[in-house]
Amino acid sequence: MTDSTPSPSNTTSGVQAPVSKPRAKSAPKTPNTLDGVARAMLRARGVKSDERLADTKKVLRGKLRGAYWSQLTKEAPKLYGPRGSVKREPNDRRPWGTIPAGVAKAIIKNAR
Repeated sequence: MTDSTPSPSNTTSGVQAPVSKPRAKSAPKTPNTLDGVARAMLRARGVKSDERLADTKKVLRGKLRGAYWSQLTKEAPKLYGPRGSVKREPNDRRPWGTIPAGVAKAIIKNAR
């Protein structure tokens, strides 16, 4: 009787490992727009509808101009601050750009 166990070189012939697909980029978990952060503030307070979204956006703009302006200029100096492409001073009339994730997380955390 012969030994019928396959040799190691025999097992890998013709069998290939499955090729894994690269993951698609998903949306950021922390919102980075004014609407998204305002909506997340409402959800953090337990409000499920968007009825008060306009009022919350007004409050959020005030917070960004006041207490969070220095943090905005530190985290995104190319967008906000003296050399910013979006806003150069807190009361600039230009619309708000993307909000850095660190600032957004701090605002949402303090919204509760």
